Amino acid sequence: MKPEWKDLRRKPSVEDLRKRLNRLNKIHQEHESLMRTMLELTHEKVENTLYGKDHLEDKDLESSLVFVERQREALASQYKLELKRLYRFLETVREPKVKLILTLRYAHFLSFEEIAEVIGIGVEKVENLHEAFILER
Repeated sequence: MKPEWKDLRRKPSVEDLRKRLNRLNKIHQEHESLMRTMLELTHEKVENTLYGKDHLEDKDLESSLVFVERQREALASQYKLELKRLYRFLETVREPKVKLILTLRYAHFLSFEEIAEVIGIGVEKVENLHEAFILER
């Protein structure tokens, strides 16, 4: 897969950032869905064990868990790649506070309220810094 930000000497556009962030968000949602599926399958496997359900059903659950785990690993790999690209983009951001806001928002999926609490400034200030950066690009 070729990096979309081939030349880091130019400023990546907001569209570049949006593509990366949308991809990260999609991967994050798919990962959470897979984790819920794994929990459900594991719960079902435990119930089967407790109630002595048939061995074939247990093997089906086990193969389903293996399949879901492989999907999760593939998503984790994609996530790492996208996160690496996001961090490369963040290297181009000069303002430390803005860089921190973008990192917390898009790499750690925090809300503006949570970011404001972490940084120790008002929510409105966080939103203004974020929006000013986006408009500047």
